[in-house]
Amino acid sequence: MDKYYYLLSEIPYLIFDKQSYMTRRLFLAEAEKWLSEKDYIELVQLNINEFKEEQINNSLLDLYRSFEFQLRSELAKYRRDKKEGREYKSHMFSPSIFKDGDPLDIEKKLLKLRWDFIEENGVGHNFDLHAVMTYYLKLQINRTLYFWEKEKGRENFNSLVNINENEDQSEVA
Repeated sequence: MDKYYYLLSEIPYLIFDKQSYMTRRLFLAEAEKWLSEKDYIELVQLNINEFKEEQINNSLLDLYRSFEFQLRSELAKYRRDKKEGREYKSHMFSPSIFKDGDPLDIEKKLLKLRWDFIEENGVGHNFDLHAVMTYYLKLQINRTLYFWEKEKGRENFNSLVNINENEDQSEVA
């Protein structure tokens, strides 16, 4: 029997846009200890960036993919209508999310929509595979947010600039 409750009781609670020590690698290493091979393979397939609308017989993943496909379709319609000077009313998001803030703030709001959808569909699942998958999807969202941190981005940019400067200097020598 799979021991979902052992895994889920030993990992930290996730809060949107709050950094945790739990990484994808650490979580998957722990999950591999407690899940069956079949469930682990199914877990590893979860990716918040995968949005093809195809059924794969996994209730949470099918729901999430359908949601993601619909969200991206709505965003495309919104952007198309805005470009053409028309108003578009989405049933998935309020146009006000685009009015305040810079592009990073808008992306955070869209990730919060995804987080809320995942969390809502995790209700009632406490110690089962669905709960493990819910956690993993939320972990991926927080990881995405972490990589958007201003200082972290500046450090990455500066390291790339330094690498390129060093390469240019070595070519001159």
